[in-house]
Amino acid sequence: MGTRPRRDRLTRPVPAEADADAAERDFTAMWRAALPIARDMLEHQRRVIPFAVVITTDGGVSLVGLDLPERRRQPPRHMLASVQRALAAKADDLRAVATITDFDIEGGDAIVIELEHRDGTALTARVPFARRRPAGPIVFGELEPHPGSPRLWTGRGPR
Repeated sequence: MGTRPRRDRLTRPVPAEADADAAERDFTAMWRAALPIARDMLEHQRRVIPFAVVITTDGGVSLVGLDLPERRRQPPRHMLASVQRALAAKADDLRAVATITDFDIEGGDAIVIELEHRDGTALTARVPFARRRPAGPIVFGELEPHPGSPRLWTGRGPR
């Protein structure tokens, strides 16, 4: 386990009863869908407006929150709460979720993707970024996976 994770893959600890391959595939699919959208938002809007990528119980991948009417009128933390409420309303039909936003973190800014699987696994992935000049291009760092905490399926156990 001393090797660095591949840039196109997310790895994390998985409970023994979980299907590690299925959860990892879901996390990777959501990360691959989310990161280009977040990068595009940063390039064009200079911030990431919170949104989510979900995988339904039948395996479909879709976006949540990009069409919420209150998106542009609220501070980011309220928009993120709106996205999380939308996810909670659909939780029984979802297999995995990823919420995406940007945060000021220790040492700079980062795109933050919080991934959660209904089997109980959770992961937070950060992609640091910096603006060399206020109107200049954004430079992105390497993906940094960290342990996460379940939010949507807390206390419900594996399904």
